[in-house]
Amino acid sequence: MASPPFDFSAFLDPDSPVARRASGELIIDMLEPGDHMYVVRAGEAAIKVGDIVLETIGPGAVVGEMALLDEQNRSANVVALRPCEVVAIDRARCLELVRARPEFALELMRLIVRRLRAMNFYAHHDPVTRLPNRASLEEHLRGAVSRAKRLGKPLALLTVDVSGLQEVDELLGYAAGDTLLDVAVRRLRGTLHDADFVARVGGHQFAVVLEELEDVQSAARVAQQVVAEMARPFPLGEQHAALSAAVGIASFPQDGADGKDLVRAAGSAVSRAKEQGGDPCQFFSPELNVRALEALAITNKLKLALERDEFTLHYQPLVALASGRVVGAEALIRWHEPLMGLIAPATFIPLAERRGLIAEIGDWVLRQACRRAREWQQAGAPPFRVTVNLSLAQLHRPGLAARIGEILHETGLQPSLLELELTETFAMQEPEATGRVLAELGEMGVGLAIDDFGTGYSSLSHLKRFPVNRLKIDRSFIAGVPGDADDAAIARTIIAMAHSLGIKVVAEGVETAEQRAFLAAEGCEEAQGWAFGRAMPPADLLPLLLHGLPK
Repeated sequence: MASPPFDFSAFLDPDSPVARRASGELIIDMLEPGDHMYVVRAGEAAIKVGDIVLETIGPGAVVGEMALLDEQNRSANVVALRPCEVVAIDRARCLELVRARPEFALELMRLIVRRLRAMNFYAHHDPVTRLPNRASLEEHLRGAVSRAKRLGKPLALLTVDVSGLQEVDELLGYAAGDTLLDVAVRRLRGTLHDADFVARVGGHQFAVVLEELEDVQSAARVAQQVVAEMARPFPLGEQHAALSAAVGIASFPQDGADGKDLVRAAGSAVSRAKEQGGDPCQFFSPELNVRALEALAITNKLKLALERDEFTLHYQPLVALASGRVVGAEALIRWHEPLMGLIAPATFIPLAERRGLIAEIGDWVLRQACRRAREWQQAGAPPFRVTVNLSLAQLHRPGLAARIGEILHETGLQPSLLELELTETFAMQEPEATGRVLAELGEMGVGLAIDDFGTGYSSLSHLKRFPVNRLKIDRSFIAGVPGDADDAAIARTIIAMAHSLGIKVVAEGVETAEQRAFLAAEGCEEAQGWAFGRAMPPADLLPLLLHGLPK
């Protein structure tokens, strides 16, 4: 039998006619495991005015009963009730009690009201910060846009991305992370007026709605204050945490006709602020929207690209500086989309990472590179290594060593002729787990190179623990040698440090004879760059493997 709708707020009033008419069956149906009530052991006297008492009849079986006594009937037999969660509900027993004791039904109603109010609050608020959530933001923006139209004053939406919170969670635990998050929220609120709306829309992202602005530049000033506040050190026990913020700004009506448009625009702007690494405050522009649409089109085609075999590999030679012989080649992916033409890796690789396709694409590259290297050997090329870039998604995907073992077995390539390249930044993320995976690969005989060395924050202690065969000096440190004293000193230091650890060195981005001579004199073993050849199709590399570089 369907129950009529009720005004649950009326349940709080014991004299409410709604409460008196309420169906006991409805109340029991709304009681769920997890509701906080009270429990006592069977046989003990249990008295607590106005609360529900649960009597435990057996393991896992819980029923409810009310005990209401006035002041004169209180006695020394009253026992302390301890809160617990309902673990099971005997509906028949509960209904029997409800019909016999109307007070029990009323108390259940009060319990349900509390639960419904909590559910309503957390449906619109973040449970950690208690700030409004994304649903509340959307609702607020609808009203804000209407007010902006009526008043004719600009409205701005700021998307604030705070970096560093996740690192604290991982290093010090979620309790420390929540404490830091609370301080960050207070600082964010401190830069705003009481009337400004703030919401948490992601793990480390917040949204700020600024209304009745005099001009759009007022939003930029607020954004700069937010960035400055987040840049100040955060006390965390006896330590200090360093956070930073990037802010994307979208305004109405210039950047969108409604709240959804503004959310997209501010999101594009904050992404640009993070990517560029310069000004942490960025306004949305139409060009950003064009780029976003292009990125969406590319992302939609990525999955089909694998199925349609649209990817190819080019190979850049690796040269031994002492002998001038080609000793290896780095496999570099290329994508020629039938309608869009050649799409640069710098464009589609980040999109593949966000789409979750990078591991699948990486496995394809591994298989193709190993197969090609084996074909070159069968064509008469001397033994040489092929190097393949390893993504963070592949590294942390379970079963990497087993999967690479299958690929090597399938293609017939010796493990010692495969070298995996991992960027310095990736290698330092979760170093303990990374070390275990790399150790497995090292035991198989697969080589490891740390790519872009000098641009991250490597620890020598970790490098010593990793089975690293080669360090690749980032091209940014090679560009100025030998003329730039700083670049020369950095390159010289990296070479000496690597050699002290028994690690060979490869220089990237070598373009001139002077750079080649300097690196050879400093003991750098290998190099790659335009001085020896650009990334080329497989057919162009085979002659270099067979006959060497042209004189």
